[in-house]
Amino acid sequence: MIHPNNDLFTQKQESIVMRAEARLAAGVSRLRLSLETGIRLDYLVPILERRPLGGFSPGGDHSSTALESLAALEQWLETAPAEHESRDSRAETPSFKAMSSIFAIAHQTRSLVAITGPVGFGKSFAAKCYAADHPRTHKKPGAVRIQFNKTDNKPSAVLATILAALRGESIGAYRSGNLYQALGANLRPGDFLIPDECQRLEAAVDIIASLHDDFGIGIAMIGNPDFSRAIWGNDRTFDALGSRILRHDFSNTTGEDVEAFLAWKGTLDGLPVKERVAMLKAAVSIGTRPGREGGLRTLNQVIDYAASAYGKQALTGPLLSVLVKQLKESA
Repeated sequence: MIHPNNDLFTQKQESIVMRAEARLAAGVSRLRLSLETGIRLDYLVPILERRPLGGFSPGGDHSSTALESLAALEQWLETAPAEHESRDSRAETPSFKAMSSIFAIAHQTRSLVAITGPVGFGKSFAAKCYAADHPRTHKKPGAVRIQFNKTDNKPSAVLATILAALRGESIGAYRSGNLYQALGANLRPGDFLIPDECQRLEAAVDIIASLHDDFGIGIAMIGNPDFSRAIWGNDRTFDALGSRILRHDFSNTTGEDVEAFLAWKGTLDGLPVKERVAMLKAAVSIGTRPGREGGLRTLNQVIDYAASAYGKQALTGPLLSVLVKQLKESA
């Protein structure tokens, strides 16, 4: 092992690695982790897997390199904090709690579910939090969030992206059949996949249901209204898939979500009663608005922008509305 024979220090090192594993499960790639920390991939992999570096045990030529890598990993965790990592940094709104419950039930029952909702609703954030709280590691099964991009619209690309998330490494060019079998070989009972941005999969979306059927794992698909229309809209192409998915559709952020968010954010602190009422009204109007001009993401972005741009000047309801109009609405 890479740890020195000191129980307290070993516990500290294990804590560092476990925090890194949570970030990986939430969607950070090992390559990204290597680039941001400066730790070579061939050093990072054995550290994450609790193996000696280069075949050397502690006290050998590589023991100092292992300790330096762990120090770099700890520094990265502290200087680049993830919003989802700490419960103190989460606004646990009613909708956030509902999505977390859906993830937990699907994970436990190995169900195939979908969470759909508008952009900026907080679907991806809830997925990151669940994966970080229940991460898949080299030791045990758990959750992995997979972030799809616009190139993941063929079965081979989808399989390669999921397999890369499980293995923590880039996957070369293989036939879909080989990728499928390799993916099955890497899955464990108790694993839970959270494929995000499923609207980008297009016709390749069917492969997700096949993974659930053939390997018996829980899967929670996440997508925006485009995903909803593709699966459950007037086009009947994906009727068979839609009938197998347990769909949970969130139409928009609720007023209760906005209120919980503002309480967590502390945005109303220090405002006189009249301005608190105006601020709350403006925030609820913006937060419950569908589309790119609304939602909790927009609300959070504009509040943070105001704090940076206006310093100690209190953010009021009228100012919030003006900033959203300037920064988010169409010309």
